[in-house]
Formats: sequence, structure tokens, C-alpha cells
Amino acid sequence: SAVRYVVTGGRKIAIVSATEIERFYHFTQKAQKEKPGVLKTQQEEVWKKELKRAKKNSDYVIAYVHWGTEGKIHYGQDQTEIADLCVKAGADAVIGGHPHRLQGVDS
Repeated sequence: SAVRYVVTGGRKIAIVSATEIERFYHFTQKAQKEKPGVLKTQQEEVWKKELKRAKKNSDYVIAYVHWGTEGKIHYGQDQTEIADLCVKAGADAVIGGHPHRLQGVDS
């Protein structure tokens, strides 16, 4: 499953992770039902389905995305679009990592 659940303080939190970075690597195995791999943000319907499933089965949903360009201090339009998709699909918070820099916060 692409969703991990954690219960803390009586609340069930779902964590859904995906990568935007791996789109460049054809040899990176994508996650499949019976085979481990990476959930790619380009698999938009799968990504949305996992977020919606997480929303139905938890109190809060955190989307964690491997994205962005190393060294850049501003997030890009692609990151904004992915974050919007996450929120529309049910994420309460979106956290991204990869650039090795703080890139700001949006609300």
C-alpha cells in the first residue's frame, strides 16, 4: 500500500508518499499492487486515489512528496500544482523534500 497509518493521541494519521523526481529515471520501478516500488506523481489517478482512500480511513492526511530542484530557494509551478492536487484529493498537509534548502510555506 502507498498509505501508512499512524495512531497517536487517539487520532489516526495517514501518510501518503510519492516522488516527482523519479520521472526522469526510466529504470525506477513504479509501485504496483504486488510489487514494491515508487508511487510517481505523474501517475495522477493512482496518486489521487491513494489520497482519497487515506482520507476515508483516517482523521488527517499528510502528503509527502519528493520534489523540487536541488539548491533552489523558491518552489516551482510544478510543485504548486502537485500540492493543489494533494489538497483537492484530501490532504490536510503537504510536505516536500529534495532541494536541500527551505523553499517557503504556502497556505
